[in-house]
Amino acid sequence: MVPNEARAEQLINGLTDPAWGARMTAVESLGKLGPGLGVAHALVKMLEDENEWVRSSAAQALDKFGYQDGVLEELMKALSDEVAKVREAAAVTMRHYGNDPKIIKKLIKMLSDPNRNIRSAASAAMRNIDNMGRMDQKKQQ
Repeated sequence: MVPNEARAEQLINGLTDPAWGARMTAVESLGKLGPGLGVAHALVKMLEDENEWVRSSAAQALDKFGYQDGVLEELMKALSDEVAKVREAAAVTMRHYGNDPKIIKKLIKMLSDPNRNIRSAASAAMRNIDNMGRMDQKKQQ
């Protein structure tokens, strides 16, 4: 087994630890490994963890995984999580997903969230998506 594969396997096993702190640490470490090795699928499942800190960490860890293994669909669900820090982490992560109308619609709705951190994260994500669109237009010219 390649060292990263063995490490990923150990960390994925850590996602079932009864202690939420251990699960959160495993999530954060898997996020650092990046795409591949079944990591995205494991992290997506953690968006449904019983602990809000674990869910928030999973949303943050999925920041660099792109459109693989149903990541976007599950992050979209996390935008409606009952806990503000999870919604905020998911909104921040959306900045990498481009000008998808479903994302924009959800982010616009988040601009009226009672939590200012959520509004700020949604606004920042929309600005980044807008900037990405402008860069793509310039490349096409």
